[in-house]
Amino acid sequence: MRPKQRIGIMGGTFNPIHYGHLVAAEWSREALGLHKVFFTPSAQPPHKDATEIVAAEHRLQMVRLALKDHAQFEALDIEIRRSGPSYTVDTLEELSRRLTHSELYFIMGMDSFLDLPEWRNPARIAEISRLVVVTRPGYSFQLDAAYDAILPRPQEQLIQLEIPGLHISSSNIRHRIASAQTVRYLLPADVEAYIYHHQLYRK
Repeated sequence: MRPKQRIGIMGGTFNPIHYGHLVAAEWSREALGLHKVFFTPSAQPPHKDATEIVAAEHRLQMVRLALKDHAQFEALDIEIRRSGPSYTVDTLEELSRRLTHSELYFIMGMDSFLDLPEWRNPARIAEISRLVVVTRPGYSFQLDAAYDAILPRPQEQLIQLEIPGLHISSSNIRHRIASAQTVRYLLPADVEAYIYHHQLYRK
């Protein structure tokens, strides 16, 4: 029997994608020996204000531009093609059916992990995939009672991975663009050019 491939999954709004996302994916790929990392932009994030989110087609194209020079990174439109709110558990269920000879590793930031008990069916998410929680240097966390049902086997289901502390956020990038401030070196140049060409995030 051939060994299973390790596949990383990075979900998110990517509004827009930036170097913080890319560093998290690349350090996870190297540390865990991932064969591929799929980026899955959400269509309708259930917990975010839709008025601040640009069209899914724009966000997907920005992700594609950001990944174009990395052979092991790939953008998937799986959530954009699916109608209704974008729930991570639905995406992982579909990918687990497609990638039958793969182990899934769901890469998430500390902020997302702390909100995990509020997600749809978090226990199933942790059953389908191993959770890779990227943290800032010197930062760790302790699981509390809210995670007992989600992670009955935390040693097997959860990986904490320390990555460089890049203080970059999509919300700050949007604010800087709206304020006519530079965003150079916060995100790939092709993504920056796309934003200005399509006049995204302007007031």
